[in-house]
Amino acid sequence: EEAKDYIAEQPLANVDETGWREANDKAWLWVAVTGWVTVLVIRLSPGGKVVEELLGRDCAGIVGSDRWSAFNWLDVLQRQLCWAHLVRDFQAFVDRGGQSAEIGQELLVEAELMFQWWRRARDGALTRADSQMKMQGVQTRVGDLLRKAVSCDHTEQRARVATFCGSRMRCGASYRPKAWSPPITRGNEPCGPASCGARAVSGHKASGVAALSNAR
Repeated sequence: EEAKDYIAEQPLANVDETGWREANDKAWLWVAVTGWVTVLVIRLSPGGKVVEELLGRDCAGIVGSDRWSAFNWLDVLQRQLCWAHLVRDFQAFVDRGGQSAEIGQELLVEAELMFQWWRRARDGALTRADSQMKMQGVQTRVGDLLRKAVSCDHTEQRARVATFCGSRMRCGASYRPKAWSPPITRGNEPCGPASCGARAVSGHKASGVAALSNAR
């Protein structure tokens, strides 16, 4: 409980979940990661109540996660979508062909720029002020591309692209940091360690992990 209280007070946290087996029951392994403390719990639910348990209902920090609906109760200003997930979505645009492929290619270019600027800022080769300026440029261009995708001509297959982009635009209707925006807050990562942490642990099925928390 002390670890959860610590995480709830942090300005940044990354949270993820993955499927798990607890005896004969289907369960989910959840992980919440901060700079100093990581919490793993096993629960029988993949829902928002577990996110609330890990972060606290009054959590005010920024939360890095995928687009799973369990995180939808968080204010959009607190959301930082994992850009590793977004890159896969952009590549899917390309794979569908047509106009969505052109937009997907442009989005992938912006994603690569975002990672480039973030790495340079992380390594001290770019000042925080310059990093923010460049990230805001990426944010603007990505927003323009998402709006373009919503209104583009598309077949039934590529309609998924417009649906996806429309949902991202609704998620980003407020001012920054928008859910799909590049990370601008100090210490925020474009794809946090929790984005693959739960899956990495699930691959080992360590008995010590199960001992961290009783499933419920």
